[in-house]
Amino acid sequence: MSGTVTTIVFFARTRAFFAAHGIMRLHGVILVNGANQRATNFTRTAEALASKHQRIRVYTPRQNGKVERFDRLLVDEVFCTRSYAGKLARRTAVGVSVN
Repeated sequence: MSGTVTTIVFFARTRAFFAAHGIMRLHGVILVNGANQRATNFTRTAEALASKHQRIRVYTPRQNGKVERFDRLLVDEVFCTRSYAGKLARRTAVGVSVN
C-alpha cells in the first residue's frame, strides 16, 4: 500500500473506533504536514469524516506541542490508569485491534 492509502485506512479505522465508543461526530482533525496528510485523497477523506481538517503550521512548536500533549493525555488516561498483564490484555480491555 502507498503511504497515503495507509494513512487513509488508519484514519478510517480510527473513526470507526470512535464510533464504536459512541463518538459519532468529529468536529475537527489536527495533523502534521507530512506528505500523506497533505495528499488530496487524504484531505477529501478527512473532510468527509470530520467537519474540519486543520494542519499544523510548519516550524510552530506551540501547535505541535498541543498535539503531543493530547497524545500524552490519551496514554495517561487510557493506558496508565490500570495495569495490564501484557499488550494483548491491554488491547482486549481497550478494544483496539492492531495488525
